[in-house]
Amino acid sequence: MNTHARKLEKKTSQAVANVVTQKKETSSSFQLKDNRPQTIAQLKGINFDAGIGSGWHVHKGHVKYASNNSTRVNFKNRTSREIGFALENAIKANGLSATKTGSDFKACMTYIREHYK
Repeated sequence: MNTHARKLEKKTSQAVANVVTQKKETSSSFQLKDNRPQTIAQLKGINFDAGIGSGWHVHKGHVKYASNNSTRVNFKNRTSREIGFALENAIKANGLSATKTGSDFKACMTYIREHYK
């Protein structure tokens, strides 16, 4: 009788241990990942001087639209007028005229006017 009780006690404790292990695995195995560009930029610690990562932004001496490198306009040795002209050409070449009405674009233009005379 004692051996039967010990076997039953051993099986019960193993079953409880398995349940605890299973609960640990299921609670943290499924997580959603936020892949929005502005979230990635925040997680990486990227700070923009103006605008947002998923739209028009000023960052490290250039302005560009999201991750589209064909819209990139560098500021080096340019006046705000020259930057604006190059930016307008990039916008036309990429069919992004509609993006000029957004607050991110306006913030970038304000930054350029204030910092590049």
